[in-house]
Amino acid sequence: MAVLVMMSACGPQMMTPDAGGGACSVPVKSPPNLARNGLFECGDPTLEFQSDGAAGKVESTTGRTGKGLKFTVAAGLFNNQFSSKWKLTVSTAATYCATAYVKSPAPVITMRLYAANVTNFWKEFDLPGPAADWSRIPPTIVVNQNAQPGDEVFLMFLDESSTAGRVIEVDDLDVWVSADGRCQEAR
Repeated sequence: MAVLVMMSACGPQMMTPDAGGGACSVPVKSPPNLARNGLFECGDPTLEFQSDGAAGKVESTTGRTGKGLKFTVAAGLFNNQFSSKWKLTVSTAATYCATAYVKSPAPVITMRLYAANVTNFWKEFDLPGPAADWSRIPPTIVVNQNAQPGDEVFLMFLDESSTAGRVIEVDDLDVWVSADGRCQEAR
């Protein structure tokens, strides 16, 4: 059901999104942002996301508040989906929450939050496009997914129409654990 992607870790410190205040800034949030944004904010997109097919392309681009990611869809199976290489290992059952900013000419821009290995489900949000300007996804709520010990949580962005050459830009990823399971923490 879920496409699992081997993902790499980069040191013991979790990265957070930039605040537009200079190269590679990593502001602290509470609860902490678990999404590793620091490497693409520093200009290296290859360690953060990958195409789930062989031909989709991941690049660094100008983001909403610094550097962002640019996913380019290619023809062929799974080349329309881009998964985070990082995985969040779940040791205690919890609700994970996610938001991001996206921009794309796609008719629908989808963000999925996976809990794989034990739960094997995802929650997704489909943003009606095209989104010519940076748009928060979801706009007013967050995507949430319950996860169990043994799960690995990760993000995926995709163009459901699989149009070769179409671009999805992503910035300011935010993934956190909700203390009360409602994902209403101030972000």
